[in-house]
Amino acid sequence: MTRAVAVGGAVMVAGGGLVATVAGVLVALIAALPLAASGAAVPPTVGASPQGGALGAPVADIPPTYLEAFDRAAATYGVPWSVLAGIYRVECDFGRSRLPGCLPGTRNSAGAEGPGQFLPGTWRRGLAMGVIIPPGPPAPRGDGYAADGDGDGIADAWDPFDAVASTARMLADNGAPQNLSGAVFSYNHDPQYVAQVLALAAGYDRARAAVQPATTTRAASVAPVLAFATAQLGRPYQWGGAGPATWDCSGLVQAAYATVGLRLTHDAAAQYTATDAHVVPVSRLAPGDLVFYGTSPATIHHVGIAVDATHMIDAPFTGAVVRVDPVAAGDLFAATRPLG
Repeated sequence: MTRAVAVGGAVMVAGGGLVATVAGVLVALIAALPLAASGAAVPPTVGASPQGGALGAPVADIPPTYLEAFDRAAATYGVPWSVLAGIYRVECDFGRSRLPGCLPGTRNSAGAEGPGQFLPGTWRRGLAMGVIIPPGPPAPRGDGYAADGDGDGIADAWDPFDAVASTARMLADNGAPQNLSGAVFSYNHDPQYVAQVLALAAGYDRARAAVQPATTTRAASVAPVLAFATAQLGRPYQWGGAGPATWDCSGLVQAAYATVGLRLTHDAAAQYTATDAHVVPVSRLAPGDLVFYGTSPATIHHVGIAVDATHMIDAPFTGAVVRVDPVAAGDLFAATRPLG
């Protein structure tokens, strides 16, 4: 991703222009475009096409770690897994490329690093060009796209889970999933790159559908919930807050689940009562589950939205902001799965 994208910068608006162009040339580009494996700051021209071409891009070609990272980031940020797969195939061939910038501890000629080919200043505001990006805490909203994709509290540009989550975060901030072409363009300002990634994504979707029936998965159903909650990170807590500028815990949950048509009362205890037919063991938390705190149904005082097995997005208390917190706490009471 060798591009100097300003954090919070403008997104290319895809109306009849780029969207129409991409739609019209995908079939031709599938056969004509070679695949880059370096993320260089030139039109992608290095590497071999995936087996069978983009229309038949095999999911089996994706390493299991990356496939899990794509699915997890898709559920958290609402970005199609296949678009993430297309980007990571083009950039560093799912971490398999041996070119500079893809090998750990190196950077390419444009200064990009890691399997997602981030520039240091795009990963974290203030990092100088030319440095090897160090691991650190996730970047606050507006200070970069560094994200923690595996729940260990660290954002590492060389870790597949963290890199993929950071890519998804950047795409979501730049219009995905509503404007995929514009979001991918923000990642690399090259229309040829956009068409190449979207062509690969179409191939991955077809290949996965061929081996996995096209049903609405739970990950897809909770994606809007998680995307909404993620977009609120950094906004201040206010008791009774129901958005858009401030939130309390149950107000955030109410608004997030409203994106998928589930109407919940603005009250944590009432939200538990409304969803307790789908209680799940806390040891088996999945993204989108609700996590409740208290000593009984009548004393529930807090709720959060799980993003993985150990972390949740919540609006915790006065003086704090919407943030990612560990699920573990002394009065953790129960978890529910509103969408079953």
